[in-house]
Amino acid sequence: MGTGSREHSMTELTKVTAADDFMELGKPEIHQIYAYKLEAGLYEDGPDEHYDVDNIEVHVDLQHRMVEAERLLLLRFAFEFKCYHWSGRVDYVIEYKLDQLLDIAHDVIAEFATRSAVMCVHPYVRSAVADLTSKLPIPAVHLPLIRPGELNFTSHTKE
Repeated sequence: MGTGSREHSMTELTKVTAADDFMELGKPEIHQIYAYKLEAGLYEDGPDEHYDVDNIEVHVDLQHRMVEAERLLLLRFAFEFKCYHWSGRVDYVIEYKLDQLLDIAHDVIAEFATRSAVMCVHPYVRSAVADLTSKLPIPAVHLPLIRPGELNFTSHTKE
């Protein structure tokens, strides 16, 4: 692909290796939060006996992308749910406007997402799960509140 402006611009950016430095230098402000995917359904063959009636297995995946032209950092959280009666997926994107473009280490984004960003998205996820499951012939599911650092997730870079 040759040497493009993206490669050139990356060499001029300040490298950030700690979440606190990212917060101080980038001054991320929430630009918008929106649903990307909302789905829930019952199992076709009836309840899944692998799961206890009262427990929900939650897996959270993180993808991130920088939109350099707009100084936006996009974080996409994909919550996958599996339990006795139903399974589903709720994806939310949170966009952060940055004061300046930075060369942000992958683990810094993951730490920031764990400490801060997921806390902003989680209320929307809780609401979506309650709404989606209220339309199924089961009692509506109300996810518990979480504390910073309680959710572990797999992190991927999305270019």
